[in-house]
Amino acid sequence: MRLLYEFTAPEIKQKSFRLDGVFFPLEEFHQEPLYFVEIQFYKDDEFYDRLFTSIFLIDKAEEELTDTFSQRKVIEFIETIVVYKFPNLSREEIEAMLNLNLLKNTKVYQEAKAEGKEEGELKAKLKIVPKLVQRGLSIQEIAELLELDTEVIRKAL
Repeated sequence: MRLLYEFTAPEIKQKSFRLDGVFFPLEEFHQEPLYFVEIQFYKDDEFYDRLFTSIFLIDKAEEELTDTFSQRKVIEFIETIVVYKFPNLSREEIEAMLNLNLLKNTKVYQEAKAEGKEEGELKAKLKIVPKLVQRGLSIQEIAELLELDTEVIRKAL
């Protein structure tokens, strides 16, 4: 049986915030996610407040985590949580809140940016379809010109 993870229970010393545990993937499995562990056996209405307070001590964590691989995994995890926890905040607001410009380097950000770009390009192409029809181009010609399927062109009309 091969192990994928190393379990640690780091303490961020500044204010003695302690995480119950973190599963760091081993070097050869660096693509695997990082797991933060919080164990509780009772209802705690302030659970997320404490969790975020612990996590937002990222500057201290960066100082105490010596390898860049672990630092990067922690930062990606925190950014992902913040994006989901505060869906109404803009990218700039999240970057300002975290005092980080690393969001742009995350896979989620890159994928969302690429998806938005593709949607924008398609929308721009479809916007000119009626004008091309007015100029006498056939659906087939428009599809070839815009590098789109003829069915997409038909639906745009």
